[in-house]
Amino acid sequence: MSIPTNPPSSVKKNYSAGLKAFQKNHLIEAETFFAQCISEDEMFHDAWFQLGLVWTKMGRTQDASEAFQMAVALNETHVDSLYNLGLALVKLGLENDGLPYLSRACELSDNTEIANSIGNVFYKNGDYKSSSFFFLKAYQKDKNNPQLVKTLAISLFQDGDTARAVHLIRELLLRFPSNQSYRAIFAELMNKYAEEEFSAETKKAIEICLVEDNIRHRNLAPSWCATFLTDPAYDILRK
Repeated sequence: MSIPTNPPSSVKKNYSAGLKAFQKNHLIEAETFFAQCISEDEMFHDAWFQLGLVWTKMGRTQDASEAFQMAVALNETHVDSLYNLGLALVKLGLENDGLPYLSRACELSDNTEIANSIGNVFYKNGDYKSSSFFFLKAYQKDKNNPQLVKTLAISLFQDGDTARAVHLIRELLLRFPSNQSYRAIFAELMNKYAEEEFSAETKKAIEICLVEDNIRHRNLAPSWCATFLTDPAYDILRK
């Protein structure tokens, strides 16, 4: 629940001054102004949020997380507060605590960049299960973004979900049959696929898809016929 507040003019004045100082990267000055706002009105959400941003930029992650926690307590539907609190907790090594806030931020926002950026944070940390979760949230809102589809596929592959990764890269190849990057990724995925134990039903479904792809690509790009005959990605169809 959002707690409304109508700060006095002195607080508004200090808040405005704090924003100007922050924009100029005068962090100590901005911190002072926002702290003064809070000392006069502890229920002023925006001052807590901005103070959290200042402390984040200062590298004071623990302090920033506490400021964002106050901001979320005052307005639990403020996407940026939820997002920054979640990131701060992840940076502190408290991923289980941070994930619910990040998930909530994604649910409240239509901006795929939020889910995408969260996914990148977890991917860089080697947490491919969490990165796949957030890339998938972004994908559900923007299924036509090739870079996002590629990133999701690689993340799923790293998490061990080769079947879904193959499906996503296959869709990219149908759209961009001559893209060398997608073909290289697909070949790697299929080599991995050949090593894994899939159910007979799953293998048959993938093989049917690949046969259909070959037929489609004959129409889309003549060069694909030659590729099909030599590309190791399609070894499974020649066995």
